Amino acid sequence: MIHRVAVIGAGVAGLTCAGVLRRAGLAVTVFDKGRQPGGRLATRYTAVGAFDHGAPSFTADGTAFAGEVARWCEAGQVVADPGRPGAWTGAPAMNSLPRALATGLDLRPGIRVQALRRDGRRWQLLDADGAMLDPAGHDAVAVAVPAEQALPLLEPAPALAAGLHSVHSEPGWALMAAWAADAPAQGLDATGPLCRRPDSTAPLGPLACALLDNPRPGRRREAPQRWVLHATPYWSAHNVELDAAEVVRHLLDDFARRTGLALPEPLHAVAHRWRYAEVTQPLAAACGWDDALALGACGDAWSAGAGRAGVERAWLSGRALAGRLLARAAISTG
Repeated sequence: MIHRVAVIGAGVAGLTCAGVLRRAGLAVTVFDKGRQPGGRLATRYTAVGAFDHGAPSFTADGTAFAGEVARWCEAGQVVADPGRPGAWTGAPAMNSLPRALATGLDLRPGIRVQALRRDGRRWQLLDADGAMLDPAGHDAVAVAVPAEQALPLLEPAPALAAGLHSVHSEPGWALMAAWAADAPAQGLDATGPLCRRPDSTAPLGPLACALLDNPRPGRRREAPQRWVLHATPYWSAHNVELDAAEVVRHLLDDFARRTGLALPEPLHAVAHRWRYAEVTQPLAAACGWDDALALGACGDAWSAGAGRAGVERAWLSGRALAGRLLARAAISTG
């Protein structure tokens, strides 16, 4: 019988999977190593204001996801992104959406699940010291973390883990920088080419795009100016272990070069590394599932439709895994 389910990872895929299961009447516990749910749907709050330093927006290409986004919009959780036609962003911040998705869930943040162990018909979740995180155990487990982090958790199911060995997550550096109102960047066109997501032709230098946070819906529009500078995947991959202070220097230098501005010293400049930012070549399946073990995997490493990416792909994958688990639960309880 399946009643208690553990979901490891509180990104969009994990939260979607957990939400479907909870609404179906299962007891779901979500574990995440972060302090807040959302993964790259993240917002950093600082003394100079908020920065959406992860995924700045997302699109909805498929009918099913577009319908879900419409419901999020009606609930005030997302709004149209004024800087990217056809895209959506969280309201009033990017982490507003995952916070809403986590409502009503038994979410346990700040917990890193290191391994899974099968104990009879139950799964035990273990921390780095081998201690059980939930002694009561779980009937099924959904792993919703990046492929590189999922592999050690999926060791009890070699066939399920096999495909993930071919999946590579690209890193991404992001710089959160702020300047006073009279800084030269005040006159920069916040809708210009530098402030749009790049196409397949990567620009020369480390900087992929620079996004002004002040005009985003629900944000403080007054000074200081708050910019998020995103490095290219290529540069991030070749500098993934670079000291954060060096990343700040490289991205600020390229920002000045690309804009032709003599930038003063910023009031705030902090770099954040997303080690597993994006998967460009996911697996063909929507999710992975071992029916005999009641163990599954979902997330950005899995594909649920041609051309789907980012938040939409994660949502589709989480929903697909929830469907597989509910089918198994129906068999177990039927």
